[in-house]
Amino acid sequence: MGEVYEVEHDVLGRTMVAKVLRAELAADSAVVDRMRVEAQALAALHHPNLVAVTDFRYTADGRPFYVMESLRGQSLGQALRARGTMREREAIDIARQILAGLHAAHGIGLVHRDIKPDNIYIHEPLGRSAVVKVLDFGVAKVGKSNPGGIEPPTIPTAEGAIVGTPRYVSPEQVLGRQIDHRADLYAVGLVLYSMVCGRGPFDDFKKAEELFVAHLKEAPPAPSQVSAQPVSAELEAVILRALEKDPARRFQNAEEFAEALSQCGQPKERLALQTTVEDNRPPPPTPDQVPLRKQTDAIDVPAADGPRDEPRYVPATEAGEEVDVRGLPAQKVVGSRDAEAEGGDVSADSPAQATEEGRRAAALASRASAERAPGLVATAQRSHRLRPYVAAAVTAVIVSGIGLVLVRRSPPWTAMIVFFFALAGAMGAARFASRVE
Repeated sequence: MGEVYEVEHDVLGRTMVAKVLRAELAADSAVVDRMRVEAQALAALHHPNLVAVTDFRYTADGRPFYVMESLRGQSLGQALRARGTMREREAIDIARQILAGLHAAHGIGLVHRDIKPDNIYIHEPLGRSAVVKVLDFGVAKVGKSNPGGIEPPTIPTAEGAIVGTPRYVSPEQVLGRQIDHRADLYAVGLVLYSMVCGRGPFDDFKKAEELFVAHLKEAPPAPSQVSAQPVSAELEAVILRALEKDPARRFQNAEEFAEALSQCGQPKERLALQTTVEDNRPPPPTPDQVPLRKQTDAIDVPAADGPRDEPRYVPATEAGEEVDVRGLPAQKVVGSRDAEAEGGDVSADSPAQATEEGRRAAALASRASAERAPGLVATAQRSHRLRPYVAAAVTAVIVSGIGLVLVRRSPPWTAMIVFFFALAGAMGAARFASRVE
């Protein structure tokens, strides 16, 4: 609709941009009026994501023009044609800035009606971060009563007319119905889809009529099935909600849409589960609380004909744990199978509860164990001492066998020497092992 020129303020020397209506459209009063509406709308808005308009005038030949801030960078359409796709985080940031600008416009009763990549500009000011700017409110719908005080077009849009770019119009625009700000949110969903996937959901359709039918009836394919890069499930759900055919099922305003995007890709808060291991074990028992345990192992006790000591008392232990009873203070009466057979009490709860019969039974058990102990201990000792020598002999035989294999072509006396050396070494090792034990 207009031609853009870089201009310089004749007093301030400031570089700016002038958008001038094309000469062939200057005779169309409806188009001229639209130019005025666009200038008034942008001038009424002061938002970092909307281009700032500072003046509106007419050229010498009667063409309207308005002056706006100069931008450095490229349009989103140019960026997508050069790069194909954008990273998810970058696409989300651009979409949120678009929505921020639209939220300001919707707040004064404007509906853009032509949101598309070529109307989004990525401004890159020197020394500052890039800023997204929404451009071209030339076909914006202006409410009859709007807080911005913008005078609606003198020639309203014909009823049933489709306003906007076919690839980015909403279903309600296709049907020529009354639209509201949710039509812009549908278009933002299409732009976001294109940024993430490198193509629109309906790019397979080329003709305007086919695109209109697709917006009305075709379900958009899931971005994760189209995009060459991974698309998070959260972002996919947001995009598909924005592209709902029914406006009531979309986000209801730009702020809600932007908030949903802000939750995409954010790490979920992970609560650090601190597991405190509490020591629930009971405190160590006092001597009068230790339960009795049957003593089944041989205990080194004085001989039956030696001086008789009082019965030994040992604390209960885990199964199989050896207990050295020498020098322990009296705690519990130690019972045995023999004591049980004699009817002795082996389950007293404290020394005071141990009966005289239990004491006699323990003494009998001690004497019986002492009588059996010497023979058992002697047998075990002899077996224990012989084991290293038996192992040495077996080792010598094995080593000599290996020697025979290695020197089977040598004289017989060589094998004998190998055997004796192996036997001597093994016996020495056995003697040393027995001393260590």
